[in-house]
Amino acid sequence: MRMLIDQHNFVYQVSIPWPYLNQAQIDWLNGVETVEEWLKSNVGARYKYWAWVDSHSYNQLGVGFRWEQDQLLFLLRWK
Repeated sequence: MRMLIDQHNFVYQVSIPWPYLNQAQIDWLNGVETVEEWLKSNVGARYKYWAWVDSHSYNQLGVGFRWEQDQLLFLLRWK
């Protein structure tokens, strides 16, 4: 989703499947809020420690991270 791309300089970037893909229709708002709340709680503030990036896929969310360890924690949780 183009609207989820932030301006940032974070090197560590990942793409994950949308949460709740098993539903008949993807609830993108609920998916974004779910991931964003987890990131706020476990990684920290948006723009300071993480930002939305282009996932290059319509059925995935992209996230960029300032620190590699936050990227790894996130991947362990969502993959």
